Amino acid sequence: MSSISPMRMVRKFSKKRRNERLSDTLAVGDRYEQADRTLSIWVVERITKLGSSQYPLVSLAREDHPDLKKTVSVAVLEEGEDFRPAGEVTPPMVKGASGEPQAPAA
Repeated sequence: MSSISPMRMVRKFSKKRRNERLSDTLAVGDRYEQADRTLSIWVVERITKLGSSQYPLVSLAREDHPDLKKTVSVAVLEEGEDFRPAGEVTPPMVKGASGEPQAPAA
């Protein structure tokens, strides 16, 4: 039997509360960028609430190629691992003089 670390348990419960807020504030036209690609912007086209699930499904269309579509759960958007709100760019880490990663100077 595997045990769950305390931090993982905290994240699990905090995500659920945030999901409820995101599903209330998520709107058609909201823009998200793929976490691994800063040039890929996806726009919310449709939000579908299913009776059998607590998480709505979100239909996304790529901004520069509207024919490319994705459907994800609102939980995927909330996790922030695959998508993050467009404009919330995290600066890349650079190596300092000691070789340690650090945020770039402003």
